[in-house]
Amino acid sequence: MPQLVVAPESRAALPVIDDTRRPLSKQPNLWERIAGKVREKHYSLATERNYVMWARKFVLWSGKRHPKDLGPAEVTAYLNHLAVEREVSASTQNQALSALLFLYQKVLGRQMPWMDQIGRPKAAPRLPVVLSQTFRAIIHSRMRVGMDRYKHQYSDADVVLFEPTRDDAEMFFTNVFSYRDRRRLCEHAYQRTRIDLYRRRHELRPILERHGLGLDLAVLKDHRRSLIAPPRHRAKVSLDKATRALDASLDELQLWLESRQPA
Repeated sequence: MPQLVVAPESRAALPVIDDTRRPLSKQPNLWERIAGKVREKHYSLATERNYVMWARKFVLWSGKRHPKDLGPAEVTAYLNHLAVEREVSASTQNQALSALLFLYQKVLGRQMPWMDQIGRPKAAPRLPVVLSQTFRAIIHSRMRVGMDRYKHQYSDADVVLFEPTRDDAEMFFTNVFSYRDRRRLCEHAYQRTRIDLYRRRHELRPILERHGLGLDLAVLKDHRRSLIAPPRHRAKVSLDKATRALDASLDELQLWLESRQPA
């Protein structure tokens, strides 16, 4: 009677995944701190290497600045750099975003709301999302050139510049091509400028006085002030009145249709 022979499994042809992890030093650097947090979460070795890799690339791209000194402007610019200049796929951009979220929230312990407002890239991102960031970068670059030119051409003039802070998520992540977003952004910029004027009042007072100007502190401290007027409340229309108007319109439409029919 023939015997059934079971051949041993051939393991030589299978890819071997090196799951060995380097021990962490007693005073870990930033990369080891990332690795340590990944191990606390019991994530895979591939995730650990991926998170460390993206953190390294982000730091190198920023000129070797520490991530704690960077804000939403740099994170957004780096993600746009990956999408526009490097032309990476949406999935690759998502990997970079996940690594940076882990870096800021889990490693650096900075639970900043602007990180949650960064949208996840989709497979086919809409053109205005990319254009708005490009448009903002162009405007900022032109503004810097203009400011430098004013300093040389008008050396006796005083230039007062107001810019959003690096943690101003509302300013950096708004789609400037959206009319609704522009209205909200104008109001936000007005409120931020009003607050900034009051905060810098001692610095600006001598500059403004040289030109016969001054600050109205009562206005600057009035939180009720708004650039955009509140929307007007429309009068409510009763359901009966609306129904009667609809019935009249339908009757008129029926008469018009009947008049169009051939005799």
